[in-house]
Amino acid sequence: MAKRYVIKNVLRAIGVICLPLLSQAQDSVAIIPRPVLLQQDTGYYHFEALSDIYALDDFKESADLLHDHPFIHFSEIKRIKSLHKIPKAGILLLTPDQGDKLADNAYRLQIDPVSIRITAHNREAMLNGILTLMQLAYTQPNPDSARVPCLLIEDAPRLSYRGVGLDVSHHFFPITFLKKFIDLMALYKFNTFYWHLTDAPGWRLEIKKYPELTQKAAWRTHVLWKDWWNEGRRYTEAYTPNASGGYYTQDEARELVAYAARKGVNVIPEIEFPGHSDEVLAVYPNLSSSGKPYQESTFNLANEETYTFIENVFTEVMDIFPSPFIAIGGKDVNAQDTLQSAAITRVAEFVKSKGRKPIGWNELPDGGLPAGQLNFDQYQSDPRKQPEATGGYLPIDSVYAFEPGAQANILSTYIPTTELLEYMVYPRALALAEVTWTAKDRRTYADFQKRLQQHYRLLQRWNVNYYRPSFDAAITAVYDPVKQANILQIQSEQYQSDIHYTIDGTDPTFHSPIYTDPFTLLATANVKAALFDDTVRVGNISELTADIHRGIGKKITYLNKWADGYAAGGETALLDGQKGSTLHNDAHWQGFLTDFDVSIDFERREDLESVSLRFMQNAGAGILIPASVSILLSDDGKNYREVQTLTSSIPATAGKLRFKNFTFNMEGKSKRGRYLRIIAKNKPGAFLFTDEVVIY
Repeated sequence: MAKRYVIKNVLRAIGVICLPLLSQAQDSVAIIPRPVLLQQDTGYYHFEALSDIYALDDFKESADLLHDHPFIHFSEIKRIKSLHKIPKAGILLLTPDQGDKLADNAYRLQIDPVSIRITAHNREAMLNGILTLMQLAYTQPNPDSARVPCLLIEDAPRLSYRGVGLDVSHHFFPITFLKKFIDLMALYKFNTFYWHLTDAPGWRLEIKKYPELTQKAAWRTHVLWKDWWNEGRRYTEAYTPNASGGYYTQDEARELVAYAARKGVNVIPEIEFPGHSDEVLAVYPNLSSSGKPYQESTFNLANEETYTFIENVFTEVMDIFPSPFIAIGGKDVNAQDTLQSAAITRVAEFVKSKGRKPIGWNELPDGGLPAGQLNFDQYQSDPRKQPEATGGYLPIDSVYAFEPGAQANILSTYIPTTELLEYMVYPRALALAEVTWTAKDRRTYADFQKRLQQHYRLLQRWNVNYYRPSFDAAITAVYDPVKQANILQIQSEQYQSDIHYTIDGTDPTFHSPIYTDPFTLLATANVKAALFDDTVRVGNISELTADIHRGIGKKITYLNKWADGYAAGGETALLDGQKGSTLHNDAHWQGFLTDFDVSIDFERREDLESVSLRFMQNAGAGILIPASVSILLSDDGKNYREVQTLTSSIPATAGKLRFKNFTFNMEGKSKRGRYLRIIAKNKPGAFLFTDEVVIY
């Protein structure tokens, strides 16, 4: 059945024509993920008004998936009764001949002017072949043409688990949208949908034994999580005037599971336990330690009723979801807490007793896993120009660089609509799709970016509100201590864009040099860059001062250590010539929960001309600009004299991301000394972040 959200095509009966247009065929093949083997040929297979579909018995159900594509119309799937009597024309779904060395998890797609043949050993591999054919058709340059180029593809996945996890608790998304979401997942060969169904902001699955979970805990007083969180965090009953939220009936959940299975996607349900359960305990306070609603977020693990409740819940969940994996939560659990550890073990054993495999969160406080690397709820471009997100920075090239890659995670805290959800997920999901499918030595980001251009066409045809590549240039400077120079790199999210730049602080024009490769700067320079379309600037002007200052490489002593998890480059971070981006966790910003207090040793008395530090404010993340910054000088490292103090008038309530430079001009002041001490006064309970001490 053709979907409402794809462009319908009115097909006319046209004959099969073989055209010697190899260059056009090459331009029209842009498969993501990149196949193991792709050989292109001349000519096209043209879909007729009514196609002939032939399948072996094992693949008749898979063949029905072809109904979903607007190009392919057929009245029935014809059975292939014998491998000795295979039709010569049409679309054919086959198993390999005896002696064929096609791997068990692989498929082969062969397209010539008269037939499309998909060969596989099993249903899963056949589905992958069918989805490749459908993707190929969707990405053809002419949306009204009903043809695909002749080619040969042999392909198999790199990883067996390729997932996308979606939180529907912080904000609720309807089943109709989730079907579209799964359609796109399948099209890019993801095979696991991890469904985060419960958390403090709302319970989203009908449990017949506990109807109040969906009568009350599925609804809250505010539409947006942020408003609800800041204004009382109260739940309400359905149909009250301010009720916001929703839930999935068991029938709806079963419907989605079956729908996903048809596309080769397994649905893993997650129920949070024992923490993140505010919504449960508000409705059933007898399961909390206090016995009162709105007091706690963690179950009373010494109460036997808790285990009766959670086992009843998981019994119904496992009746709905046939997945071999059942997610039992465990988020923010203290592994050192004996009671919590025993509770998780007990629930896990219950799930295993039903023939399932329990899975949960791996809480590693010291970063044993790359924190946040696959969180699609993070910013993907400059936060000052993007919708509010959970913090962190995850552009598409960082997703593509991740190894090994397995599951994208989307926390919907700041994602209240389906349109914004699509914006946060695509096209980053395509990068992860290729990482999980294609071996690292068989792909490059440059080639992926080239193929991605045709997939913007596919996303538009599916009415996906994807993130559009920025027209801004990104300038980075990396100091080379051997050359004592900055290596400048300028990049753009736009494919094959012309970037013009200057190094003298003037605005670039189309007469300015075009950036081609990284270049070296031996002295401090004010670099500006912008994208141009021929003679017209199409993006904002980006600017970076690439400093080569006197402090680089000097010894720094921390009188107050940085906060755990925010060391950046450690003891060299603030004197390495590297400035941070707009994200506090980009490995260049160093974070402190105390006053910032450091001393720098120049090894001899020197006259200083200026000292400058930049601080960040991101109130939503608890990061505030310091109340004051002072510099002091000393000849012996013990007795310091204050040179100057600068203050900030930016209030702690100023929520918008901002930066402030504290620049000390030493002219006319006592500026000679061996040791420089810098003290920044932090505000109570706040983080303080700085990226570089620039000294001239």
